[in-house]
Parts: sequence; C-alpha cells; structure tokens
Amino acid sequence: MNTATSSPLQVELEAEHAKERALLERILASRHFVKSGLLSRFLRYICERSLSGCGSALTEHHIGVHVFGRLEGYDCSADNIVRNYARQLRNRLDDYYRWEGQGELFRLEVPRGGYKPIFVPHTTKPGFAVAEDRVALVTPTGTATEPGRRSQRGLLVALSTIIAALLSVVFVLLQPRLRPATVASPPLHALWSSVLRADRNTVIVTADSGFGTLQDVLGRRLSLADYTNLQLGNLSLAHSEKYVTNDLATQRYTSMTDLETAVALSHLPEVVPSRLAIRFARDVRMEDLKDDNIILLGSAYTNPWAELFEKNLAFELVENAGAHSWKVVNRHPMSGEAASYQGERDGASHKTYARIAWVPNLDHTGHVLMLQGLDMAGTQAAAQSLLHGTVLMDVWRQSSACNAPDASFEVLLGTTNISSNAGTIHVLATRHSC
Repeated sequence: MNTATSSPLQVELEAEHAKERALLERILASRHFVKSGLLSRFLRYICERSLSGCGSALTEHHIGVHVFGRLEGYDCSADNIVRNYARQLRNRLDDYYRWEGQGELFRLEVPRGGYKPIFVPHTTKPGFAVAEDRVALVTPTGTATEPGRRSQRGLLVALSTIIAALLSVVFVLLQPRLRPATVASPPLHALWSSVLRADRNTVIVTADSGFGTLQDVLGRRLSLADYTNLQLGNLSLAHSEKYVTNDLATQRYTSMTDLETAVALSHLPEVVPSRLAIRFARDVRMEDLKDDNIILLGSAYTNPWAELFEKNLAFELVENAGAHSWKVVNRHPMSGEAASYQGERDGASHKTYARIAWVPNLDHTGHVLMLQGLDMAGTQAAAQSLLHGTVLMDVWRQSSACNAPDASFEVLLGTTNISSNAGTIHVLATRHSC
C-alpha cells in the first residue's frame, strides 16, 4: 500500500494492527502453541478475520466449517468440537501470559460466549511501579495510590489487621467445636493428581460404540486410518446395509459405561474444571494426544486412538470381528501367568478381562491413562478399580518410585460380566517400566 497517499488515520490503524499481528506471532511461536497446529490455526484464523473487519462472522458454525473441516450442514448442537477447542484455546492463552507473556503490553483474549478476539492492555500485577519521580503502589485494578492518601490507607490497614487478629482468636477458641466439611479423596489421590493437573488440559475420550457395531456388520476389523478417513463408498456393502452402516458411521453412539465413567471422573476432587474436557472419539485430533493428558475409555475396537499406544504394551487386546471372539494375549508371560485369556460371550454371566495402562503421550509431555475392556463390563471394571478400589495402590507406588517422567505401568484385570456389569475384580498380572 502507498503510505504517501494514506490518511493519518489509515496509517495509525495499520500500525495498530501491525502491533496486534506481531503479538499474535509471538503467541503462536511460544511453547504453548508451537506444537499444536490445530489450536494455532484456530487462533490465527479468528484473529485475521477480526483484524480484517469480519469478526461478526465468527460464529460457531462458521469456525466449524472453515477451521475444523465440518460440512456446511453440520449440527453445532450435536457436534461441540468448536466449544471444546475454544476452551483449550483460552487456557493456552492464560498459560502464555502466566509465563512467557508476562512482559507483554497487550493481552489477546477470546471472551466467553463468542469467538471474536480482543486486544486489551495487559494490567500489571500488584506490586511497586515507578511513575515519573515517585513510587506508587499499583493495585489489582491498575490504579496508583497517591502519597497524600497513604496516611488514610495506613489507618485502614491497621484496622484490618486488628480485626483479622480478633477473628483468628475467636476461630482458635471455637475450633474444637467446628466440624468442617471435607471432600473425600479417592484411594489413588496421587495418581489422579498426576492426571488432572492445573497446568495441563485433560481430555476424557469416550468410545465410539457405533464404530464397533459397524465392524461387526462388516465382519472385519477397521484401523485408526480407516476411522479418521472413513469412506463408506469404498466399503463393499449390500444395498440393504447402506442405511444402517451410514448411520453407524455418522452418528455419535457411546455406552452408558463410558458416560457414567466420564461423569464420575469429572466429579473427582482433583479436577480443575477449566482444564477438563469430555470428547467423543470422533472429535479427537492427533494434536490432542501430543500435548494433553488423555483418558481413553474402551479398547481400540471402539476407541481406535488406543492403537497408537498398544505396540509396546505387554497385554494385547485382540478382537476378531469375523469370528466375534475377544481375548487378551500376554506377549511375555511370567511365572504363573497364562499366555492368553479368552473372553466368553455366552450365558447370563461370563468371564471378561480388562487392561489399565499408564503411558507417556505422543510427545512425552504428559500421560495417557487407558481404561479398556473386552466388553463394557471389562471397561467398567477398569474404571471402578481406579475410582473406588485399593487393589492398585501398590502398583501406583511402584511406578511412582521410579521417579522418572516416562515411567509407565500396566495392569491386567479379570472379572465376571453380569448383564454388562462387572462383578468381583481380580488383578491377574502387572508390569512396570522405568
């Protein structure tokens, strides 16, 4: 643009936008965004649209189509991917200003209730700031206390101190009579504190039951690659099957076991609400598994993302879609262990098995907790043993004793499936890796 013919207002606006774009680039280059291509694309898109004067068009549906590749006719109420990633985006921005961006003069925010970004002054934290030739106390609201008001402020501070001291005395005298309500922590509090952290997002991924049923209908196993790029036109289907398979491949079906587990996890006392998200398997992206803590519910048969972590695990969950059989293969049996554990399918009650695995995420920046069963009762057994039982306390203690960021463990469980509910749970084998 020829600045010689530009008006002073245009030049001023361009300079302002230049500062905002420079801030955007610093944020995208920070460690909080540089490894997350999808969140970076999300932030860049809404900022560029807003700076170009198109911020009013940044609706949930518009972003879903142009950033997340959804079809024009997709239903926002049924597919909440934009809302989920917007929450992550706000958390990452907070992290940036908490660490690398402490010295920024402006703050980039995406206010809740919308997706149009704003640039506001980055207020100074409470402390002392030098203003001209005098020192003023900067309050949390950014206003400075003038020296002439110090005597009045000193009196208020003194009175507040006296009142606080009196209240402390009263509290000490009454303490034996008080019974403060406490929040019960689960037996594995240390484990959940490692999963549900204040400095990292945790994503609970529920299984896709429809995908499992689709494989049953087809009579063959589909991989993660098939799942992420499911093309029904490439499947050999009879005409009568097309409606059913299309429904299974496009709708969001999950089990009551996964829903109950996700709700129970969300109510743990260690949960940081702003850091927790619950996402359907089809809405997960590879980037989530690189930087966040993840809780995967269900085996790779219904939650294909588990496939990324299974090659190095000791206990392999094997599903044969054609024969409708399920078993656990013990890749390296130890003394007293079986080489395989065959799951049963018939009868009002039958044997089933589950695996719990705690492994590093793809970038080794966090962890993945896998709660997987050969069926719903198996997954329920895995969840219950962590949420309510004490049988895994020794397993977690041994893993923690490694004192290594990549320490991992596996647990093989056996139980009885009684009408899709888990019976008594037994630990059959464990593995540790430091």
